[in-house]
Parts: sequence; C-alpha cells; structure tokens
Amino acid sequence: TRLQGDWSSDVCSSDLFAETAMTWREAMSHALATSPRITAADAGVQAANGGVLLAQAPWEPKLAANAAAFGDRDEGLAPTGPWAGDVGGWSSTLSLSQAIATGTTLGVDLDLGRTRYAYDLPALDMDITGEPLYRSSLVFRLTERLLEGNRMASNLLGVKLARGARARAEVERQAAREAVLLEAGDAYWQVWALTAELDAVAELRRALGAEPEGARVLAARARAERQEIELRAALETAADRLARAVGERVTVASVPSVRPVDPEASIARLRGGNTELLAAHLAVDDAADALKAARQSLLPTLDATASYALHGQDTDFGASFAELGSGALAGWTVGASLAVPLYNRADRGAVAIAEGRLAAAQARVVQVEGEQIDAVTAELRSIDAAAQVEALAGREAEALGAALVEGADRVELLAEIAEARRAAVRARADAA
Repeated sequence: TRLQGDWSSDVCSSDLFAETAMTWREAMSHALATSPRITAADAGVQAANGGVLLAQAPWEPKLAANAAAFGDRDEGLAPTGPWAGDVGGWSSTLSLSQAIATGTTLGVDLDLGRTRYAYDLPALDMDITGEPLYRSSLVFRLTERLLEGNRMASNLLGVKLARGARARAEVERQAAREAVLLEAGDAYWQVWALTAELDAVAELRRALGAEPEGARVLAARARAERQEIELRAALETAADRLARAVGERVTVASVPSVRPVDPEASIARLRGGNTELLAAHLAVDDAADALKAARQSLLPTLDATASYALHGQDTDFGASFAELGSGALAGWTVGASLAVPLYNRADRGAVAIAEGRLAAAQARVVQVEGEQIDAVTAELRSIDAAAQVEALAGREAEALGAALVEGADRVELLAEIAEARRAAVRARADAA
C-alpha cells in the first residue's frame, strides 16, 4: 500500500487502516466518553456520594411510632365471695427526635391510651363495668454531653471520613481521566509520527528508484524497504493501541501545534492539581481527624439528662387533652452521669498509632511533592530538548536538500534527508 502525505503537514493520511478520521481533540473527547476506566471511576464517585449520605443519617430527624393492645383477667376470693376482674385497652406512642453533633439530643413523645375495667361479683350478683379511661402524655426530652473535648470532631468523624472518601474518589476519577488522555494522546501522536516517517521513507524509495542502478543504490533501496516494513508493523501496533484507547479504529486527521511550556506555571499547576499530591493531602486530613477521635477516648465525659412531661386522663380524649393542656398533671426529671477513663494502654496505644500515621502522611506529602517537581522538571527539559531537535533536524534537512542540488553524493544525501525528516517528526511527537 502506498502512503501519501506531506511529512511536514499537520495532516498525514494513510489507507493502511482507513476508518473514521478524527482530529486530536475529537479523538480525546471520544476516548473520555468511551473509556471503561472512567466509567468505573464515575461509579466510584457515585458510591462515595452514597457513603456521605449514609454517614449523615444519624444527624437527621427521626420519627417513630408504635402501638399495642393489651388485656388481663384476674380472679380471687374476697370476704363477700369469689370475684373476677378484666382489664383491657390499647396504647400508642409517637416520638420525634433530633441528634446534633454538639452532643445534644432533643426529643418529644406523644403517648395516647385507653383502658377499661370490669369486675364480676357473683356472690353479690353484681357486674361492675367502669367507664373507659383515656390517657394522654406529652414528654419533652433533652440529653447533653458535657465536658467532652473535641466532641464535634468526634461526632462528625464518620461524616468527615465519608467526605474524604468522596474527595479521594473524585481525585481517582481525575487521575483516570488523565491516564486515558495520556494513553490516547500518546497513541494518536505515535500514529501521526509513524505515518509521517512512512511518508519520508516512501519519498526516499521513489527518489532512489530514479537513480542509476548500482551496488550502493541497491543497498540503499533494500535499507529503505526494510525501514518501511518496520515502520508499517509499528504503525499497525500503534493503530491498534489508538483504537483501544478511543474505542474504534481511526485515522489521524490533524494534530495541534506544540506550544511552549512555562516552567513556573507548570510547577504551580502541579502543586494545585496533581492527583497524587492531592491524594497525599487528603490522607493527611484523614489522619488528623483520626487522631482527634483517638484523643477523645482519653477525655472524661459528663452526660446531663432532663425531661418535662404533661399528663391528662379522663373519660374521653377531649377532656384528657384539656387536662394535659392545663398543666395540672406535670412532672420532671433531671439526671447526670460522669465517666472518667483510666488512661488504659488501649487508649494510649490508639493515640500513638494515630500520631504515627499523621506524621507518616505529612512526610508523604513532602516526598510526593519533591518527586513530582523532579518529574515535571525532567519532562520540561525533555520538551525543550525535543523542540530544539525538531528545529535542528528541519534545518539539517534543508541543508542536505541544498547539497543535493549542488550535485553531492546523491544516494547518501537522500538517506540523510529522509533520516533528518524522520528525526524532526519524532522530536515533535516526543515534545507533544
């Protein structure tokens, strides 16, 4: 298959794998939209969002209701003779409670019930049935944890850890996007470079075909044919790699220009957006929260409880509620409980472990930042060197072309021109 294209153009075409033609930006967008790695990362973020909702559940208001029916029969012997008694009714409770991260729990209960009594005195030929008694109660409850250091951090630890897990999932999604773009972009540029190199070799073969046959020309033709075979095999491999990254076989439509890179701006972006560095900072936050929770176990706690209740009971609910509202039947309770930890080995060990993990996480941030800065600095040097190589290779090709016009050794010059053009292509792809 003969390849057609200009090695110096942004558009290099080949019928070697003629499929959908995509520009670099189109290929990158397609890779992001079809990558199973990004789909998995999106699912991880969705699961982490569910974890945050689950961790926030204890701090949501709760409404509970229950109801029960009861009945009891008792018999006995009195001076007037035997007797039997029946009692029956029902009761129900509606409770609303709200827990607050400050260690406060508020609640209100509404209790309703109905009870009916009946007595049978056979010896006196009496059957006594009492009027139903309707009961109602409204109870206000308060529980407060006092003297509990770091209680907000301790109570909200689950929520903070869940949010940290979500942040890590988002960082992993960003890392997945970067990995997909790196793989697809590298494959796209490799296909472009190999196609352009094939164009240069094909042009060399055409030029050698016009030269008078001789041992040197035949050797140069064989060498060019060998290079073309090697490049075609590499191009097929690169095309397969690009197809896996993009989701379908594509041809290179165009590539963007390679812009100069500002070293200081690159380092600033690294500190603010590098996924590995972000993950290290998140690990420090998690370790700090875990240390606060571990230190919590070493601190004393004092729980105070209080309740206030209003009651009412009468032969109907209307009268019962009226009595409840009057406040005639009221009651209250106040209580407290104190717990002092004895600084046992388990608590102190947990604190020591948490402190060690925090120190390790902080050291990891310094290590990762240094490693990433070194890596980016090395890449910047490579980009600068590749840009210089591309420019020098272009000038070399032009100079060799001028020498060819001047009638120098044509066979050697033709090969050197092709190699200079290929070097310029490789340098541009490396810089990209």
